[in-house]
Amino acid sequence: MSDPNFYFESERLRMSYWLASSDEHCAFLVKLFNEPHFIEGEGKTGVDTVEKAKTRLERFAEEHARNGYGSFLVSLKERGKHIGTVSLMRGKDSVITLPDVGFAIIEEETRKGYATEAGKATIEWVKRERGVEGVFGFCDPNNTKSRRAMEKVGLEFKGIKILYQLGGIEGCCYALPEMKDPKEYGVGIYPATKPSSA
Repeated sequence: MSDPNFYFESERLRMSYWLASSDEHCAFLVKLFNEPHFIEGEGKTGVDTVEKAKTRLERFAEEHARNGYGSFLVSLKERGKHIGTVSLMRGKDSVITLPDVGFAIIEEETRKGYATEAGKATIEWVKRERGVEGVFGFCDPNNTKSRRAMEKVGLEFKGIKILYQLGGIEGCCYALPEMKDPKEYGVGIYPATKPSSA
């Protein structure tokens, strides 16, 4: 969405909407997406200009309108400094019925626990405010850093699954401990097939 007054907070952080109308937000997205450690973990996004960032942020707004959640800008609560993003994603035509969480913090602000704090706060928010019953986390089996991050936000390893929504790759599947078999939410289900819980 595009409400500039929307936010929710954790102890040190404020999560708000990314605004495509804000040159500041667009410039920050370019900075974040082109840092070496972001590219190492997520790959190149192609968002390397303010104009491309604006287009990407417009897509973020569409996701919020469709799902009631999406990508949020993470800022330091006291200073207002933008430090990263946290997201709850669920594709438009995905057979996976629940979102997966992801987060990225600019390199100069890493190793301070911000990603964990933002992830936990966002999971709590989407459960409380949107009635979402669970959250997944997916990552490369060889990415030990991402795997540790998933565990720190409270997700539990549920095995290696074929992630058809991500091109049929094998990936680690994490989920909240109270969740059922991931297959019941569509994880590992071929896109042409509807999950049993649908």
